[in-house]
Amino acid sequence: MEGAESVRSASTIELASWVPLAVNFDGPSPTVDWGDLGVRRFDQPFFDETVARWVAENPTARVQRTGIDMLTTLDQAPSLEPSGFIFHSSRCGSTLLARMLRQNPGCVVVSEPSVINAVLSANASVIDEDSKVRLLRLVIRALGRRRLGDERHYVVKLSSWNICRRALFARAFPNRPTVWLQRRPAEVLRSLAAMSPPWLSWRELPDVVGAIFGLSNEEIASLDAEAFYAQALTAFLRAAYAAVDTMAVLDYSDLPDAAWNCVAPLFGITVSAEDLARMRQEACYDAKEAAPRIFKRSDAEVPKSIARLAEGELDELYAALKHRRCARPTPPRSSAVRL
Repeated sequence: MEGAESVRSASTIELASWVPLAVNFDGPSPTVDWGDLGVRRFDQPFFDETVARWVAENPTARVQRTGIDMLTTLDQAPSLEPSGFIFHSSRCGSTLLARMLRQNPGCVVVSEPSVINAVLSANASVIDEDSKVRLLRLVIRALGRRRLGDERHYVVKLSSWNICRRALFARAFPNRPTVWLQRRPAEVLRSLAAMSPPWLSWRELPDVVGAIFGLSNEEIASLDAEAFYAQALTAFLRAAYAAVDTMAVLDYSDLPDAAWNCVAPLFGITVSAEDLARMRQEACYDAKEAAPRIFKRSDAEVPKSIARLAEGELDELYAALKHRRCARPTPPRSSAVRL
């Protein structure tokens, strides 16, 4: 990792309190990069921003690379099972929801860590599905390590496209409480067009796009950016609809109240009056800004070209899911499984 010091001296005992920063599949065998974040909490809007700030503020930040077998060795260290997972359609308030939940003492929230995305997007020629499930479980548990001693809850907020890999999460953590958060497709597409998501670059990686979004090379080549967003969002909503019976469905319009009325209870988080006050205050700020800045909703009209992209299947899927809004999934059973 750029700006960090590579070390070889950390013992297995030390690594138990370190954080997995990356999983690498570009060598002869997969490896894991570990970072010694010390007492730093995951307090930035996104997990990778916390890591970037840690590196920037610590010129001698310690990073060590090991084989992936170290994840298995360290899995005996005290870790939290996820209290719940947040899947979402992109640009729908999921970062705000994560930040509100973080206002509850002892609630660890990891938001869209690239280390999880690396596991999910790894080529099938490098790692098979069963191994991917085991690795996904180990990485998520390592991110939920009890490093500071006051952790009581652990929420994983995922990248938008991760819903297309929902089945892997269900296998890795059976019956964990799960939320699907969405927004009117035209508004999502407008936001994506205004600020491109990281996965736009995947248009240059047809194998990845084909595996995740189900698009052929010919389809990818024929799509401009806005049409590509529409196809990706369709894949997200199809995947969510296929798993709707296992998730609580929420809409952008349900926020912020749904954070304490629905999500916190579903995840087993008790919200005190003081916690609620902090969550309400957090809801006033722009969720993607590290420093507090009052959030103002955009009143911009959706361009007709984008509105047309949302017509048909996208709007129908959204409406079908919204019809299930706030429906509670089957109560979870124990997810303690050995892989």
